[in-house]
Amino acid sequence: MTAAGGGPANPTGEPRRRGRRRKPDPGPPPELLCTPDELAALRRIAASQTAGVWRSKRAKIILGTLEGRSSERLMWDVRVPVRSVEAFQHRFAALRLAAFDRPDRRPTAREAAVERLLAFLATASPDDAPEWDTLSVGYIGRQYTAREVRELRTLAGGGQPRNRAELARELCRLADLRNEKGRPRNQMAQDVLKRMAMDNLLDAPPPAERPPRSRSRDAPTSGLPPEGALREAVGALRLVLVSRPEESRLWRELLRRHHYIPQPNLFGAQLRYLVYGQDGETGAEQVVALLGFAAAAWRIAGRDVFIGWSDEERVRNLKRVVNNARFLILPWIRCPNLASRILGVVARRLPGDWEARYGYRPVLLETFVQLDRFTGTCYRAANWTLVGTTAGYSVHGEAARKSAPQRAIFVYPLHRHFRRVLYCASPEEP
Repeated sequence: MTAAGGGPANPTGEPRRRGRRRKPDPGPPPELLCTPDELAALRRIAASQTAGVWRSKRAKIILGTLEGRSSERLMWDVRVPVRSVEAFQHRFAALRLAAFDRPDRRPTAREAAVERLLAFLATASPDDAPEWDTLSVGYIGRQYTAREVRELRTLAGGGQPRNRAELARELCRLADLRNEKGRPRNQMAQDVLKRMAMDNLLDAPPPAERPPRSRSRDAPTSGLPPEGALREAVGALRLVLVSRPEESRLWRELLRRHHYIPQPNLFGAQLRYLVYGQDGETGAEQVVALLGFAAAAWRIAGRDVFIGWSDEERVRNLKRVVNNARFLILPWIRCPNLASRILGVVARRLPGDWEARYGYRPVLLETFVQLDRFTGTCYRAANWTLVGTTAGYSVHGEAARKSAPQRAIFVYPLHRHFRRVLYCASPEEP
Protein backbone atom coordinates (compact mmCIF):
# COMPACT_ATOMS: atom_id res chain seq x y z
CA MET A 1 0.00 0.00 0.00
CA THR A 2 1.27 3.43 -0.86
CA ALA A 3 -0.12 5.83 1.68
CA ALA A 4 -1.16 9.27 0.56
CA GLY A 5 1.19 12.04 1.26
CA GLY A 6 2.54 14.43 -0.55
CA GLY A 7 2.65 15.70 -3.82
CA PRO A 8 3.14 19.27 -4.74
CA ALA A 9 0.07 21.37 -4.11
CA ASN A 10 -1.35 24.52 -5.53
CA PRO A 11 0.88 27.25 -4.03
CA THR A 12 -2.06 29.62 -3.58
CA GLY A 13 -5.07 27.35 -3.07
CA GLU A 14 -7.25 30.33 -3.95
CA PRO A 15 -10.52 29.77 -5.80
CA ARG A 16 -10.86 30.98 -9.34
CA ARG A 17 -12.21 34.50 -9.54
CA ARG A 18 -15.67 34.73 -10.99
CA GLY A 19 -16.24 36.96 -13.98
CA ARG A 20 -12.57 37.08 -14.98
CA ARG A 21 -11.96 35.95 -18.54
CA ARG A 22 -8.88 33.82 -19.02
CA LYS A 23 -6.83 33.82 -22.19
CA PRO A 24 -6.80 30.46 -23.99
CA ASP A 25 -3.62 28.44 -23.86
CA PRO A 26 -1.52 29.44 -26.88
CA GLY A 27 -0.47 25.91 -27.76
CA PRO A 28 2.98 24.46 -28.40
CA PRO A 29 5.83 26.89 -29.11
CA PRO A 30 6.53 27.73 -32.75
CA GLU A 31 9.82 27.05 -34.52
CA LEU A 32 12.05 30.05 -33.84
CA LEU A 33 15.03 31.19 -35.91
CA CYS A 34 16.88 34.48 -35.43
CA THR A 35 19.32 36.50 -37.48
CA PRO A 36 22.66 37.53 -35.94
CA ASP A 37 21.33 41.09 -35.50
CA GLU A 38 18.23 39.81 -33.70
CA LEU A 39 20.36 37.63 -31.43
CA ALA A 40 22.55 40.59 -30.52
CA ALA A 41 19.45 42.70 -29.77
CA LEU A 42 17.95 39.93 -27.63
CA ARG A 43 21.16 39.65 -25.60
CA ARG A 44 21.22 43.42 -25.03
CA ILE A 45 17.62 43.44 -23.81
CA ALA A 46 18.16 40.37 -21.61
CA ALA A 47 21.14 42.00 -19.87
CA SER A 48 19.66 45.51 -19.71
CA GLN A 49 19.06 47.21 -16.37
CA THR A 50 16.93 49.95 -17.96
CA ALA A 51 14.64 48.08 -20.39
CA GLY A 52 12.33 46.92 -17.60
CA VAL A 53 11.76 43.54 -15.97
CA TRP A 54 9.04 42.50 -18.44
CA ARG A 55 11.31 43.02 -21.47
CA SER A 56 14.45 41.48 -19.97
CA LYS A 57 12.59 38.35 -18.87
CA ARG A 58 10.91 37.96 -22.28
CA ALA A 59 14.27 38.29 -24.02
CA LYS A 60 15.59 35.54 -21.74
CA ILE A 61 12.59 33.41 -22.73
CA ILE A 62 13.43 33.68 -26.45
CA LEU A 63 17.15 33.08 -25.86
CA GLY A 64 16.30 30.03 -23.75
CA THR A 65 13.92 28.75 -26.42
CA LEU A 66 16.68 29.05 -29.03
CA GLU A 67 18.92 27.01 -26.74
CA GLY A 68 16.33 24.23 -26.70
CA ARG A 69 14.97 24.74 -23.17
CA SER A 70 11.37 23.61 -22.60
CA SER A 71 8.55 25.91 -21.51
CA GLU A 72 8.54 24.11 -18.16
CA ARG A 73 12.26 24.76 -17.66
CA LEU A 74 11.88 28.40 -18.69
CA MET A 75 9.10 28.83 -16.14
CA TRP A 76 11.58 28.02 -13.35
CA ASP A 77 14.53 29.82 -14.94
CA VAL A 78 12.69 33.11 -15.47
CA ARG A 79 9.80 32.77 -12.99
CA VAL A 80 7.12 33.38 -15.60
CA PRO A 81 4.05 31.08 -15.90
CA VAL A 82 4.14 28.50 -18.69
CA ARG A 83 1.15 30.07 -20.41
CA SER A 84 2.91 33.47 -20.51
CA VAL A 85 6.13 31.84 -21.75
CA GLU A 86 4.31 30.19 -24.65
CA ALA A 87 2.22 33.29 -25.41
CA PHE A 88 5.36 35.38 -25.85
CA GLN A 89 7.01 32.72 -28.01
CA HIS A 90 4.06 33.06 -30.41
CA ARG A 91 4.14 36.85 -30.15
CA PHE A 92 7.83 36.98 -31.02
CA ALA A 93 7.35 34.57 -33.93
CA ALA A 94 4.75 36.97 -35.37
CA LEU A 95 6.26 40.37 -34.54
CA ARG A 96 9.98 39.69 -34.10
CA LEU A 97 11.72 42.50 -32.15
CA ALA A 98 8.58 44.65 -32.35
CA ALA A 99 7.13 42.24 -29.74
CA PHE A 100 9.17 44.14 -27.13
CA ASP A 101 7.73 47.55 -28.05
CA ARG A 102 4.78 47.47 -25.67
CA PRO A 103 4.40 45.21 -22.61
CA ASP A 104 1.08 43.37 -22.52
CA ARG A 105 0.51 44.38 -18.89
CA ARG A 106 1.58 46.84 -16.24
CA PRO A 107 4.52 45.95 -13.98
CA THR A 108 3.61 44.13 -10.79
CA ALA A 109 4.39 45.85 -7.49
CA ARG A 110 7.55 43.77 -7.12
CA GLU A 111 8.67 44.46 -10.71
CA ALA A 112 8.10 48.17 -10.14
CA ALA A 113 10.24 48.00 -6.98
CA VAL A 114 13.03 46.27 -8.93
CA GLU A 115 12.87 48.92 -11.66
CA ARG A 116 13.03 51.80 -9.14
CA LEU A 117 16.01 50.15 -7.48
CA LEU A 118 17.78 49.61 -10.81
CA ALA A 119 17.18 53.23 -11.83
CA PHE A 120 18.63 54.48 -8.55
CA LEU A 121 21.68 52.22 -8.74
CA ALA A 122 22.40 53.63 -12.20
CA THR A 123 22.85 57.14 -10.71
CA ALA A 124 25.92 58.48 -8.94
CA SER A 125 24.08 59.28 -5.72
CA PRO A 126 26.05 60.40 -2.65
CA ASP A 127 26.57 57.78 0.04
CA ASP A 128 24.33 59.64 2.50
CA ALA A 129 21.33 59.74 0.14
CA PRO A 130 18.32 58.31 2.03
CA GLU A 131 17.35 56.12 -0.93
CA TRP A 132 20.27 53.77 -0.18
CA ASP A 133 18.34 52.57 2.87
CA THR A 134 14.72 53.22 1.87
CA LEU A 135 14.59 51.68 -1.62
CA SER A 136 14.39 47.90 -1.38
CA VAL A 137 13.04 44.77 -3.02
CA GLY A 138 11.86 41.57 -1.35
CA TYR A 139 13.12 38.04 -1.90
CA ILE A 140 12.02 35.01 0.17
CA GLY A 141 10.59 36.96 3.08
CA ARG A 142 13.30 39.64 3.43
CA GLN A 143 13.78 43.12 1.99
CA TYR A 144 17.18 43.95 0.47
CA THR A 145 18.12 47.63 0.36
CA ALA A 146 19.95 49.46 -2.41
CA ARG A 147 22.99 49.65 -0.13
CA GLU A 148 23.06 45.87 0.34
CA VAL A 149 22.63 45.24 -3.38
CA ARG A 150 25.49 47.67 -4.13
CA GLU A 151 27.78 45.80 -1.72
CA LEU A 152 26.82 42.48 -3.30
CA ARG A 153 27.62 43.90 -6.73
CA THR A 154 31.03 44.98 -5.46
CA LEU A 155 31.70 41.50 -4.05
CA ALA A 156 30.52 39.75 -7.24
CA GLY A 157 32.51 42.05 -9.53
CA GLY A 158 35.78 42.05 -7.62
CA GLY A 159 37.02 38.67 -8.79
CA GLN A 160 36.26 37.13 -5.37
CA PRO A 161 34.25 35.09 -4.49
CA ARG A 162 34.78 32.81 -7.48
CA ASN A 163 31.39 31.07 -7.53
CA ARG A 164 27.84 31.51 -6.31
CA ALA A 165 28.32 29.36 -3.20
CA GLU A 166 31.06 31.69 -1.96
CA LEU A 167 28.95 34.77 -2.75
CA ALA A 168 26.05 33.15 -0.87
CA ARG A 169 28.25 32.87 2.21
CA GLU A 170 29.05 36.58 1.87
CA LEU A 171 25.33 37.36 1.55
CA CYS A 172 24.65 35.41 4.76
CA ARG A 173 27.25 37.57 6.52
CA LEU A 174 26.03 40.83 4.99
CA ALA A 175 22.29 40.24 5.58
CA ASP A 176 22.69 38.14 8.76
CA LEU A 177 20.82 35.22 7.20
CA ARG A 178 20.97 32.63 9.96
CA ASN A 179 18.65 29.99 11.34
CA GLU A 180 17.61 29.64 14.96
CA LYS A 181 20.85 27.80 15.73
CA GLY A 182 22.95 30.61 14.31
CA ARG A 183 24.02 28.68 11.22
CA PRO A 184 24.24 30.49 7.86
CA ARG A 185 21.27 29.86 5.56
CA ASN A 186 23.44 29.18 2.53
CA GLN A 187 20.78 27.52 0.36
CA MET A 188 18.35 30.38 0.93
CA ALA A 189 21.12 32.85 0.05
CA GLN A 190 21.82 31.00 -3.20
CA ASP A 191 18.12 31.19 -4.10
CA VAL A 192 18.12 34.94 -3.40
CA LEU A 193 21.17 35.42 -5.63
CA LYS A 194 19.51 33.46 -8.43
CA ARG A 195 16.40 35.65 -8.25
CA MET A 196 18.45 38.85 -8.14
CA ALA A 197 20.27 37.67 -11.27
CA MET A 198 16.90 37.00 -12.96
CA ASP A 199 15.96 40.63 -12.30
CA ASN A 200 19.36 41.93 -13.51
CA LEU A 201 20.09 43.45 -10.11
CA LEU A 202 23.23 41.37 -9.93
CA ASP A 203 25.59 39.66 -12.31
CA ALA A 204 25.94 36.61 -10.08
CA PRO A 205 28.75 34.14 -10.72
CA PRO A 206 27.66 30.68 -11.91
CA PRO A 207 26.96 27.89 -9.42
CA ALA A 208 29.91 25.70 -8.51
CA GLU A 209 30.20 22.74 -10.85
CA ARG A 210 29.45 19.35 -9.35
CA PRO A 211 30.48 16.00 -10.78
CA PRO A 212 27.54 14.02 -12.20
CA ARG A 213 25.89 11.83 -9.60
CA SER A 214 26.19 8.13 -10.21
CA ARG A 215 22.87 6.29 -9.92
CA SER A 216 24.76 3.13 -8.96
CA ARG A 217 26.36 4.91 -6.00
CA ASP A 218 22.97 6.07 -4.77
CA ALA A 219 21.29 2.66 -4.90
CA PRO A 220 21.94 0.37 -1.93
CA THR A 221 23.63 -2.92 -2.69
CA SER A 222 22.17 -4.51 0.45
CA GLY A 223 19.61 -3.73 3.13
CA LEU A 224 16.47 -3.75 0.98
CA PRO A 225 13.69 -5.52 2.90
CA PRO A 226 12.61 -8.91 1.56
CA GLU A 227 9.34 -8.71 -0.33
CA GLY A 228 6.49 -10.82 0.94
CA ALA A 229 7.38 -10.74 4.65
CA LEU A 230 5.24 -9.25 7.45
CA ARG A 231 2.01 -9.57 5.52
CA GLU A 232 -0.29 -9.71 8.53
CA ALA A 233 1.02 -8.77 11.97
CA VAL A 234 3.47 -5.93 12.63
CA GLY A 235 4.46 -5.61 16.27
CA ALA A 236 6.45 -2.83 17.92
CA LEU A 237 7.43 0.08 15.67
CA ARG A 238 10.80 1.83 15.69
CA LEU A 239 11.47 5.13 13.89
CA VAL A 240 14.98 5.81 12.58
CA LEU A 241 15.77 9.41 11.72
CA VAL A 242 17.71 9.24 8.45
CA SER A 243 21.18 10.68 9.04
CA ARG A 244 23.76 8.23 7.71
CA PRO A 245 24.58 7.79 3.99
CA GLU A 246 23.43 4.16 3.91
CA GLU A 247 20.08 5.13 5.50
CA SER A 248 19.64 7.91 2.96
CA ARG A 249 20.37 5.56 0.05
CA LEU A 250 17.85 3.03 1.36
CA TRP A 251 15.18 5.71 1.86
CA ARG A 252 15.68 7.10 -1.65
CA GLU A 253 15.72 3.72 -3.36
CA LEU A 254 12.54 2.50 -1.64
CA LEU A 255 10.81 5.72 -2.64
CA ARG A 256 11.93 5.40 -6.24
CA ARG A 257 10.75 1.81 -6.48
CA HIS A 258 7.40 1.95 -4.70
CA HIS A 259 5.98 5.50 -4.34
CA TYR A 260 3.76 7.06 -7.00
CA ILE A 261 5.83 10.26 -6.66
CA PRO A 262 9.31 8.76 -7.03
CA GLN A 263 11.29 12.01 -6.82
CA PRO A 264 13.23 11.77 -3.54
CA ASN A 265 14.16 15.44 -3.20
CA LEU A 266 12.31 17.47 -0.56
CA PHE A 267 12.37 21.26 -0.25
CA GLY A 268 13.48 23.52 2.57
CA ALA A 269 13.88 22.33 6.14
CA GLN A 270 13.25 18.59 6.22
CA LEU A 271 13.43 15.31 8.12
CA ARG A 272 13.19 11.75 6.79
CA TYR A 273 12.34 8.58 8.69
CA LEU A 274 12.59 4.84 8.11
CA VAL A 275 10.01 2.84 10.06
CA TYR A 276 10.98 -0.63 11.29
CA GLY A 277 8.43 -3.17 12.48
CA GLN A 278 8.71 -6.50 14.28
CA ASP A 279 7.32 -9.70 12.87
CA GLY A 280 4.59 -10.76 15.31
CA GLU A 281 5.68 -14.40 15.16
CA THR A 282 9.49 -14.37 14.87
CA GLY A 283 10.32 -10.99 16.39
CA ALA A 284 12.57 -10.21 13.41
CA GLU A 285 12.73 -6.51 12.50
CA GLN A 286 12.63 -4.99 9.02
CA VAL A 287 11.67 -1.78 7.22
CA VAL A 288 7.91 -1.49 6.75
CA ALA A 289 7.46 2.18 5.82
CA LEU A 290 9.12 5.55 5.28
CA LEU A 291 8.11 9.17 5.78
CA GLY A 292 9.43 12.54 4.65
CA PHE A 293 8.67 15.94 6.16
CA ALA A 294 9.53 19.27 4.56
CA ALA A 295 8.72 22.98 4.49
CA ALA A 296 5.02 23.89 4.36
CA ALA A 297 3.25 25.16 1.25
CA TRP A 298 3.54 28.94 0.97
CA ARG A 299 -0.17 29.72 0.74
CA ILE A 300 -3.07 27.25 0.94
CA ALA A 301 -6.57 28.65 1.35
CA GLY A 302 -8.11 25.79 3.36
CA ARG A 303 -5.23 25.62 5.82
CA ASP A 304 -4.93 29.38 6.19
CA VAL A 305 -8.67 29.79 6.84
CA PHE A 306 -8.49 26.97 9.42
CA ILE A 307 -5.64 28.75 11.22
CA GLY A 308 -7.19 32.19 10.80
CA TRP A 309 -3.92 34.08 10.48
CA SER A 310 -3.18 37.19 8.46
CA ASP A 311 -0.68 37.33 5.59
CA GLU A 312 1.83 39.00 7.90
CA GLU A 313 1.41 36.28 10.53
CA ARG A 314 1.69 33.58 7.88
CA VAL A 315 4.96 34.97 6.51
CA ARG A 316 6.39 35.31 10.02
CA ASN A 317 5.37 31.91 11.41
CA LEU A 318 4.98 29.57 8.44
CA LYS A 319 8.16 27.75 9.44
CA ARG A 320 6.21 26.26 12.39
CA VAL A 321 3.98 24.36 9.95
CA VAL A 322 5.59 21.20 8.54
CA ASN A 323 4.43 19.27 5.48
CA ASN A 324 4.19 15.47 5.47
CA ALA A 325 5.51 15.34 1.92
CA ARG A 326 5.97 11.57 1.57
CA PHE A 327 4.41 8.55 3.29
CA LEU A 328 4.96 5.07 1.93
CA ILE A 329 4.02 1.71 3.41
CA LEU A 330 5.79 -1.00 1.43
CA PRO A 331 3.28 -2.58 -0.96
CA TRP A 332 3.50 -6.14 0.38
CA ILE A 333 2.59 -5.07 3.94
CA ARG A 334 -1.06 -5.81 4.76
CA CYS A 335 -1.46 -4.93 8.42
CA PRO A 336 -4.70 -3.32 9.67
CA ASN A 337 -4.33 0.14 11.23
CA LEU A 338 -0.57 0.25 10.56
CA ALA A 339 -0.72 3.62 8.76
CA SER A 340 -2.58 5.38 11.58
CA ARG A 341 -0.23 3.79 14.15
CA ILE A 342 2.78 5.17 12.28
CA LEU A 343 1.22 8.62 12.03
CA GLY A 344 0.60 8.63 15.77
CA VAL A 345 4.17 7.61 16.58
CA VAL A 346 5.77 10.13 14.25
CA ALA A 347 3.56 13.00 15.50
CA ARG A 348 4.97 12.42 18.99
CA ARG A 349 8.55 12.05 17.76
CA LEU A 350 8.89 14.79 15.14
CA PRO A 351 8.67 18.01 17.22
CA GLY A 352 11.71 17.08 19.31
CA ASP A 353 13.73 15.92 16.28
CA TRP A 354 12.84 19.09 14.39
CA GLU A 355 13.88 21.29 17.32
CA ALA A 356 17.15 19.39 17.70
CA ARG A 357 18.02 20.02 14.06
CA TYR A 358 16.57 23.48 13.43
CA GLY A 359 16.26 25.11 16.84
CA TYR A 360 12.47 25.53 17.04
CA ARG A 361 9.40 23.30 17.45
CA PRO A 362 6.66 23.04 14.80
CA VAL A 363 3.09 23.27 16.05
CA LEU A 364 1.08 22.02 13.05
CA LEU A 365 1.44 19.29 10.44
CA GLU A 366 -0.16 19.41 6.97
CA THR A 367 -0.43 16.96 4.10
CA PHE A 368 -2.13 16.59 0.73
CA VAL A 369 -4.01 13.44 -0.29
CA GLN A 370 -4.49 12.88 -4.03
CA LEU A 371 -8.17 12.01 -4.26
CA ASP A 372 -8.03 10.01 -7.48
CA ARG A 373 -5.78 7.52 -5.64
CA PHE A 374 -6.68 7.69 -1.93
CA THR A 375 -9.43 8.78 0.44
CA GLY A 376 -7.29 9.80 3.41
CA THR A 377 -8.70 7.08 5.68
CA CYS A 378 -5.46 6.61 7.61
CA TYR A 379 -5.19 10.35 8.31
CA ARG A 380 -8.78 10.48 9.52
CA ALA A 381 -8.12 7.46 11.75
CA ALA A 382 -5.09 9.26 13.21
CA ASN A 383 -7.28 12.30 14.05
CA TRP A 384 -6.06 14.58 11.28
CA THR A 385 -8.62 17.22 10.22
CA LEU A 386 -9.82 17.73 6.65
CA VAL A 387 -9.81 21.49 5.97
CA GLY A 388 -10.42 21.73 2.22
CA THR A 389 -9.30 20.67 -1.22
CA THR A 390 -6.97 22.13 -3.79
CA ALA A 391 -5.66 21.21 -7.24
CA GLY A 392 -2.73 21.79 -9.52
CA TYR A 393 -0.19 24.50 -10.24
CA SER A 394 -1.77 27.42 -12.09
CA VAL A 395 1.66 28.45 -13.43
CA HIS A 396 1.61 25.39 -15.72
CA GLY A 397 -1.27 26.85 -17.71
CA GLU A 398 -5.03 26.62 -17.50
CA ALA A 399 -5.29 23.28 -19.27
CA ALA A 400 -2.82 21.70 -16.84
CA ARG A 401 -4.59 23.26 -13.87
CA LYS A 402 -7.95 21.84 -14.96
CA SER A 403 -6.54 18.36 -15.58
CA ALA A 404 -4.61 18.19 -12.28
CA PRO A 405 -6.10 15.81 -9.72
CA GLN A 406 -7.80 17.26 -6.65
CA ARG A 407 -5.99 16.97 -3.34
CA ALA A 408 -7.54 16.95 0.08
CA ILE A 409 -5.81 19.13 2.68
CA PHE A 410 -5.39 17.53 6.13
CA VAL A 411 -3.82 19.15 9.19
CA TYR A 412 -2.80 17.86 12.62
CA PRO A 413 -2.04 20.15 15.60
CA LEU A 414 1.11 19.31 17.54
CA HIS A 415 0.35 21.81 20.31
CA ARG A 416 -2.98 22.56 21.98
CA HIS A 417 -2.47 26.32 21.60
CA PHE A 418 -1.13 26.12 18.04
CA ARG A 419 -3.21 29.08 16.82
CA ARG A 420 -1.86 31.34 19.56
CA VAL A 421 1.70 30.36 18.60
CA LEU A 422 1.02 30.95 14.90
CA TYR A 423 -0.50 34.39 15.57
CA CYS A 424 2.32 35.72 17.75
CA ALA A 425 4.95 38.18 16.55
CA SER A 426 7.57 36.39 18.68
CA PRO A 427 5.98 33.06 19.58
CA GLU A 428 7.26 31.37 22.67
CA GLU A 429 8.52 27.85 22.35
CA PRO A 430 5.71 25.34 23.06
